[in-house]
Amino acid sequence: NVDTFTELILPEETVAEVQRTWQLLITQVGSQEAVGEAFYSAVYEASGPSLRPLFVTPRAVEALRIVTQVNQMINNLSNPTELKNQVEQSGFWHLQMPVTVPRCIVFRDAIVDIFVAELGSKLSSTAASGLVGLLNYFSGAMVFCKVNFAGRLRILAESWAIANDTAANEDKFATMGSMEQTKEVKLEHETANEASAEKE
Repeated sequence: NVDTFTELILPEETVAEVQRTWQLLITQVGSQEAVGEAFYSAVYEASGPSLRPLFVTPRAVEALRIVTQVNQMINNLSNPTELKNQVEQSGFWHLQMPVTVPRCIVFRDAIVDIFVAELGSKLSSTAASGLVGLLNYFSGAMVFCKVNFAGRLRILAESWAIANDTAANEDKFATMGSMEQTKEVKLEHETANEASAEKE
């Protein structure tokens, strides 16, 4: 859903099953860091030539970032408010990235494929639907933030740049000063004329 961004509320049994499955995946692969490497490889391979130039962060750093993000989201499934705040922060982090629905689908499917490949029949339908729901929520939020907040931040950045343009401000203040002087001179003439008229 890219049109609204509200809290994600899943049934308690789904939350518990997703969290159980997450721990099972970490045990199966060996460590959380190894899961991060698997996620990175899956996303990178699924991205194709058009998206691979976007992978500018060192592999180890990006792998850790992905697995940390997923870990936090899964841990926050039982706290919808905290989950929304976390996902929103990630949305702001990705504002400069070319986030689109098709690219989000690539990311989602690559992550889910790791669960399927590593766990096989141990991945229950409840856990699978919960994971897909969570990743859909994350993906929709990324697009929502991009569409609704990027333009506003760009306007703020442009306004800030104009406000901090020293040369332009000096010209502006010089012009304003000149206008004030003109007003003062005009006022003096009007006062003098009024005084002369009263004497007559």
